[in-house]
Amino acid sequence: MPNFSTPQGLVPILRGAGGNMADTMLRTKAAGTAARIRIYDCVAAANDGTINRSITPGTTPILGVAIDGGAPSTLTQHHVIEEPDAVYAAMVSTATGGVAADVFANANLSLGSTSTFISDDVIDQTTIAGTGSLDLKLLRLHPTVDTTFGQFAVFEVQINKAMRDSATAGV
Repeated sequence: MPNFSTPQGLVPILRGAGGNMADTMLRTKAAGTAARIRIYDCVAAANDGTINRSITPGTTPILGVAIDGGAPSTLTQHHVIEEPDAVYAAMVSTATGGVAADVFANANLSLGSTSTFISDDVIDQTTIAGTGSLDLKLLRLHPTVDTTFGQFAVFEVQINKAMRDSATAGV
């Protein structure tokens, strides 16, 4: 059965790499932030402590993943999974898809639009490599009955460039 192109952002599996439950922190998006934060969007922290979608893939440390959404240009509160070892399910961006050799490789995010209510962030297939400085670590194919390697594969991933991870340079 083929995979379908249904990006949903980084969907939390609600466990860390060690099997622990992933906790959330309540964070604020400032009213002056024009971009909507959607369910399962990756978010970054601004200098004033608020969150935003100002992420440059491969460069910006990621604070975590929002598990609720909010309107653009409105002060909103969001629950954000910030644990560096949290595990998520995410789709590979292109029809080329993911292959078995991609397991344990790294990749950058490809940020989706902000016009929908559920995230369409995906794994950028064109960046899959062994380079440890990329945004995500691909752990394995997500074990569901409707996911196979190939076009639009869904992988379990961890955030490599987590803002709260002490191993991230410059944070």
